[in-house]
Amino acid sequence: MGDGSRIKITSRSSSLLETNVTINLSRYLVLTEVLSERAGGGNIITRVYLGGELIDTRTSRHQRESGRKCHEQMQEQHECAVGLLKKAKMAGGGQKEAENYLKEAMAFLKNKQYRMALDVLSEGSGRYPEDALLLSYYGCLKARLGDGIKDGISGCLKAIKHTERLPFGAEFFFPVLYLNLGRAYLAAREKKEAVGAFEKGLAADPENRELRQEMKKLGDRKNPVLPLLGRSNPVNRYAGKLRHALQKRSKDNR
Repeated sequence: MGDGSRIKITSRSSSLLETNVTINLSRYLVLTEVLSERAGGGNIITRVYLGGELIDTRTSRHQRESGRKCHEQMQEQHECAVGLLKKAKMAGGGQKEAENYLKEAMAFLKNKQYRMALDVLSEGSGRYPEDALLLSYYGCLKARLGDGIKDGISGCLKAIKHTERLPFGAEFFFPVLYLNLGRAYLAAREKKEAVGAFEKGLAADPENRELRQEMKKLGDRKNPVLPLLGRSNPVNRYAGKLRHALQKRSKDNR
């Protein structure tokens, strides 16, 4: 094909769809599957991989209906994800090298080589300043490593703004972009702003596992009993344990 893309769609079963998408020599894998629940209904999950690394996910609910209706919903979600991926990546033209930067950075992150990942993202975002994913991951990592928290947050915000230039399909990238923004806010100890970012991400994908985990961690992390002493102070730690024990006893007596 003249645009440098190739798509192959296969279905190994009625509960799994698999699509290989090659764009400018970068190979993506889109997988959609149905995870049913005993009580009825369940989730339809679409995951996008680049070079074996998960870069995005989208989840929707399906009700306990006929298998045919569920499969139609699954097929629609899968084809939509493939279409949005292809159009978003082809919109910028020469995106081959930008994708390779992201692929290399994700590999470093997987191996916890954060400084190496930061160097790759810094170079990539400098060369492709309009690439939302590169800019978002760079800003988030920069903030979390303490190399410029304000600049990192600013980069994450710019990444979200860049998606406004896409012809359509920007919402497909919102979960990961708002996840990165929220984590950057947490590095700045701005919990309220972090919660707001995570909530916006969940609005685009209510079942996103990483966003839900971040919200759970924030919900479980209560304010210290004595704020003036700091969270790590031994007195606060003891008071926190005492508060937890009293709250648990109160629940047990209900």
